[in-house]
Order: sequence, then structure tokens, then C-alpha cells
Amino acid sequence: MMSLILLLAAVTAMALLVAAMAQLGAARWGLSPVLLLAVLGLPLLDSALRHLGLPLLFPGCGYLLLPLGIWAALRAPATVSWRRLGLFTAVLLLVLLLRGLAPGFDSFGENIFSLRYVQSLRLANTYPAPDVWQASATVATYYTLIHNLPALLSRALLLPVPLAVSLSLALILATLWTALYESLRTRAGAVWSAVGAGAVLTAGTGVSLLLWSPVHATDSMMLGYPHVRLFDMRPDEFSWPWLQTLVQASPSLPVETPLHVAIYLGDLHPPLLTLVMMAMLLWTWAHRAQPGGDARHAAWLAALPWLSWAANPWTVPHVGLLAAGLLLGDPLARRQWRAALVGFGISWALVTPLMLHSALRDSGVSIQGLPAALRSPVPALLIIWGPALLLGLGAALRRDRSTWVLLGIALLALSMEVLHFSQGDNGGSGARFNGVLKVWSPLHFLALGFGVYALAGLRGRARGLWLLAVPLLLSAALHGRDVVWAQWNKGQTAFDWSGADRLTLRADRGFLMRALQHRPHGRTLERLGASAYTLAPLTSMLAGQATVSGWVHHAAQASGDAAAEQRRFEAIRGWYDHAGADALDLPQAWAIDSILVDWDAGWSPARLAEVAAALQSVFSFQPGPAGHDERVSGLFVRRPAEDERR
Repeated sequence: MMSLILLLAAVTAMALLVAAMAQLGAARWGLSPVLLLAVLGLPLLDSALRHLGLPLLFPGCGYLLLPLGIWAALRAPATVSWRRLGLFTAVLLLVLLLRGLAPGFDSFGENIFSLRYVQSLRLANTYPAPDVWQASATVATYYTLIHNLPALLSRALLLPVPLAVSLSLALILATLWTALYESLRTRAGAVWSAVGAGAVLTAGTGVSLLLWSPVHATDSMMLGYPHVRLFDMRPDEFSWPWLQTLVQASPSLPVETPLHVAIYLGDLHPPLLTLVMMAMLLWTWAHRAQPGGDARHAAWLAALPWLSWAANPWTVPHVGLLAAGLLLGDPLARRQWRAALVGFGISWALVTPLMLHSALRDSGVSIQGLPAALRSPVPALLIIWGPALLLGLGAALRRDRSTWVLLGIALLALSMEVLHFSQGDNGGSGARFNGVLKVWSPLHFLALGFGVYALAGLRGRARGLWLLAVPLLLSAALHGRDVVWAQWNKGQTAFDWSGADRLTLRADRGFLMRALQHRPHGRTLERLGASAYTLAPLTSMLAGQATVSGWVHHAAQASGDAAAEQRRFEAIRGWYDHAGADALDLPQAWAIDSILVDWDAGWSPARLAEVAAALQSVFSFQPGPAGHDERVSGLFVRRPAEDERR
């Protein structure tokens, strides 16, 4: 109940603060620039200042600004677009409701580390932030910026970190929808704009059109997986022979969508910020006819390369080329060179402090020529990009100026069939995974946005071009159906990760997940069988609990300390394999609240009794179902008296 009260207070505070900022001058532009400041501007400014040793915000400061919002609402209510503010708030609450169906995280996301990093950033006055989980020295690299958004919300609005993470994801999706809506509103009515914005936000790729009947069982949370990872699946999972052959011949081609990342994965993944930047690019393009619109557009184009580096360095080459092409190829934008210099200067000033730790951002990526064996089959390209290509065809038939933008996006996307973002993996079906994921995802989102914008406001016989948007609407319906269905199932079923990459019910994990869901948010210790992509710590993720357990490779991406992460992994594995009379040392040193024991730990009743005796002064044990060969399961939980002392 307290979390719900805090959440409603935070949403109210955010709505009033947006109204206040609109009152102070942004209302003549719309809500999108204000939301950009909230989602990207403030976290970037806060991060830059803390990298310079200058903390910006103090705990609870957000509520001190509430009088400003109330003043704005009462002083000149006509200057605030209350209808748009209401629509934004409705989308925000809808996303929070979807997240609330299962506030945990998906097994295929990397967000098992998010709570750990957000908590470290939330408590740190300066950056790089000390890692409060004692796994590594600092929290750094390009994960810092997007995790700084929930850290800022948690700090400013006194929210628990898990709640701040869900609120951040909802805020990003609501910002994307608002920017799309306001862009379409320059050409079309409110209803058409709302539907178009919702379709772009919800759409998958053309892959979704193949998924009328879900590939996986209806009681599985795997429903959303094929929409993004169709070409990663086993060929024998499809009933169509031609699709079996195509999947077998294709490299990994994942194109993530806003709904997939923020709802299905629940993931604070850097590409989300790049999607926000793409939405604002469409917004500045659509509002160029307004007074000062060309200057804003030129300033945003000049700022994009630096901002994309701060959010996700993988995207810099393509975003930089896109911004340069739009800036130099548009005579009106070229005339606004002073505004472009201002945008470049502001973004440079904000991003440069982050570059003080640029050595931590070296991911070992090199750009090479793409081996012929890794190129996409033409049918795979047409399936993925089909709805976007049809929208581009509609723009061309309408002779809309955005046709040139869509052509540029298409060329940039095709460049990934020539360039290879290599991390030393130049063979195998997964070699293209990161390059495609980081580059194609924002380009695909931008192509859908510009395509729908090009078809907005059609009149007379030209309305027939709307038929070219039917595949987009079907993709949105099917993708949205499976993501919401999967989100519902995540809150209802416990899963096991089997060799067939399917998730199935298992009694010990069902018990552990339900037990964790009824625990206050704390820090869990869960068995690790390997250093990357294992079943553990699946239970902690699904229950939405922060965990010290996690894959070494992905943890090192965010902490910048691979050696420390490897030591953490070895300590966890050693504890489950060998802990005896000294079993209390590690949980006490790491301030663990819950310890999970599943069947795969291989503990016998005698082994459990030995460890329980060592932990009994601090932890009580909740027994779970027994497995074959007398393997036990259960949950150690810190006694209430110990919680109070901590």
C-alpha cells in the first residue's frame, strides 16, 4: 500500500512539474521538449555534474518543486495543453499497469544488474559510483546514463529503487508516444494521431505478421520472444518448410521494439534512449514550420552525435551520418548554422565529463567488412523491413519530403550488410547480433515514425494509400497481443530453462518465486552454474528482486571490472559447493537478505542441515518441495531482528 501511495504521489508530481515547465515557456512548442528534458536532459546534466564531483539533486528535492507546478496550473491554465498532458498521464499509467502485472524482469534481459547499479548511483554523490554490492570497484561505462534516470527519480521523489525502475520505463514509453502524437498532430486529427502513435509504439517488425498463431505454448512467457528473435530459433519449431529453411540459413537478426524492451524484458537497456532521440528527430522535423522550428531542428541534428555516444556508442557512426545528411542536405537547416553550433556546444559540454572515463567504454569493437556468409538472405530482409518499406512506398507516391529521409534510413540499414561491428566473432549465426540490435532497432523505429507521418492527413482519393499501413497495424496488434499475454503469464507461472530454449513449469522454482514475491525488496544470493546465460538467477529476475548473482560478461559491461566480477562469480559458486561452518561469512559481508536453494544445487538433507546450523543465528529456513535423489529446495530469509539491526 505504501508503494502504491508513493507511486501515485510520484506520478502526480511529474504531471505537475511538466505543467510548470510548460507554463515557463515550452507550451508554445508542446510537451515533447519538456519530456525530453525529463528523460534525457536532467539525467545527462546530473551525470555530467557528478562526474565533475558536483552533485545536483538531494533526496526529496522533487517534492519541493510541487508548489511550482501548482502555481503554474492556477496562474495561467490556458497556456498548458491539459488534453495532451492528460493523454501523456494516461499512457504513463497504462504502462505502469502492464508492468504491475509482473513487476519482475524477463529471463532474457540483462536487467538482473539494473537494481544493483541504480542503487549504487542513487546513493553516490560523485561518479564513477562505488558499487554498493561489493562486486566491483565502481559502476561506470555506457550503462550509467540510462540507469541514472531511475536513480534520479528515486533520489528526487524518495521512491524505492524497483519502483523507480518501472516508473522510468513507463516515462520513456509515454515520452515516445507523446512525441509521435505531437508530430502526427501537425498533419492529422487527434484520433488518427493517437492511433498512429500507438501503432508505431506497439509495432513489431514484419516478423510479427508470421505469428498469427504463437510459436510457443500459450501458457509460456516466451510468446514475445519470436517477434524479435525469430532467426535465433530452431528450424524445427516451425511448421512451414520454407521458414525452416530460411531460419537455418539466416544469421541472428534481432530488431528490438520499445514495447519489447520496456514491457516484455522490463530492461533498462541503452537503446531505449536512442529511441527517444529518434522520436525527437521526427518531432523537430514535423515542427519546422513553427516559429524557430528550423533552428530547433538544426540544433537537435548537431547535438545527436554527441548524445548518441553518451547513450549508446554503437550507434554513433549511423546516427552521425543521418544527422549530417539531414543537416547538410536541407538548405533551411544549413542556414541555421548558429543554432547548430549552439546544439553541438551544449551537447559537447554535457557529454565531455562522461568522457573522462572513456577508457572504461572500450568494448573491443572494430568495424570491418561483413563476411559474405553472414549477410542476410533477401527474404529475411523483406520480412523484417516489409511494413516499413510499404510506408516508404506510400511516402514516395504521395511525394512527401520525408521520402528522402526514409531513403537515407534504408541506405543506412543496408550498410549493415556490408559493415561488420566485430568483437572478434566473425563466424557463426550470432556474430551479427550486437551490430544489428544496436543499429537496426533505432533505424527501424525511425522509419516507422516517418512513414506514418508521411501518410498522415491524406485527403480525397489519396486516402487509399492508407492501405499500405495495414501491415503495420497488424504487426502492432499481434506484437502487442503477445507482449501483454506474456507479461500476464510472467506473473502466473514459474519456469525452467530447458535445452530446447523453452520455459516450463518446475515445482522448486515455483515455490521460490512465490516466496520471493512476498518478501520485501532486498538482496538475494542465487546459485550460478556458469558465468554467462545460465538458468540462474532466473528466479530473482522474475520476482523483481535485486541479486548479487549474475553473468560475469554482462556485469563487467556495466561495472568495467571483469576481474572483480569473475571473483564474485567464483565466490558464489564456491559458497554453494563448499560452505560449511563458515557459511555465514559471505551473506554477512554482502548484506544478503534471501538465499535461494534449488534442486540444481544438488543439496542433500544432510548438506542442508549443515548449512542451516551455520546460518541459524541470522537466517531462518523455509523448506520447499523435494526433488528426486532426495535433493532439497528452500529459501533462507534474514530474521526480522537482524533486518532492524541493519
